[in-house]
Parts: sequence; C-alpha cells; structure tokens
Amino acid sequence: MSCYNHIVSFYQKQGFTLEVKNLIAKKFKYKLSPSGFPENFSFFEIRLRNIFEEEVREICFEIHHNLTVQSGHQNDIYLTPDISVINKDTIVSDKDHYLVENSIKKFCYVENNNLQTFCEVKNFNPFPELLFNFIGLYNELKKEKQNDELKK
Repeated sequence: MSCYNHIVSFYQKQGFTLEVKNLIAKKFKYKLSPSGFPENFSFFEIRLRNIFEEEVREICFEIHHNLTVQSGHQNDIYLTPDISVINKDTIVSDKDHYLVENSIKKFCYVENNNLQTFCEVKNFNPFPELLFNFIGLYNELKKEKQNDELKK
C-alpha cells in the first residue's frame, strides 16, 4: 500500500490532477491480491492538461493495484504486477474468455497496449532468482521497449 501511495504522490508532484474512484462505504479499498474483480476496489484516475502545438490536450490514466495485464508477446498469457498505470476505461470484463468458459465467472484484464507502466514491489533482500523474476516481468510486459533497445 505504501508503494501504491508513493506512485500516486509521484504523479501528483508531476502536475497530474488526482481523483479517487470507486470508494467503498466512503473508504479507499485496496486490492491486495490478484483475486477479486477490479470494480470491487478503489483506484485513482489521474489527468494532465498540456498545450501541444497550440492545442490543449489532456491525458488520463488510472492507477490500479493487482490488475491482470496481457503479455506483450502472446495474447493468452497474463501477469499481475503489483501496481499498473493504464489508459482510462480500458479494463476488459470477458465472460466468454477461455479461462472462465463454462462457468458463471468473468475474466478481467487490460490489453497490453493499454498498459502505460507498472511497478513490482518486494520486501526481500535481493537474490538472483528475485532479480530474474523482475527482468522476466519487464520483458513480458514491455516488449516494445525491448524492440527499441535492439534497434540501437
């Protein structure tokens, strides 16, 4: 929760306007595990207005906890980073998804192209397997960054 709050604070310091969304009984409800539907938890919507080529433009993102994100390499692989910054209103709720077919459940995720950035947080002393875990998560979710590096 502390890291989530620091991420929100970072965007606020960068000039973004913050708005709390989906309060539960007037309280912020953190999503502390991968289970549960996103609509049952709170999140922040962040906005930044900017003038670009004499035109006012606004960007809007959402900051979520434990939101499932589609792989950048393969559409049927999903990961759940601790904190995700996504394009506004891009969570997909799919009742016909292959992971929940023949059930009454739904599968909620964000397509990889709607992921702006993410954070993974661990409270461990670093060790090789942990570092490989971070590298693997980055490589799986940010394919376009790898391609940019290969072009250099």
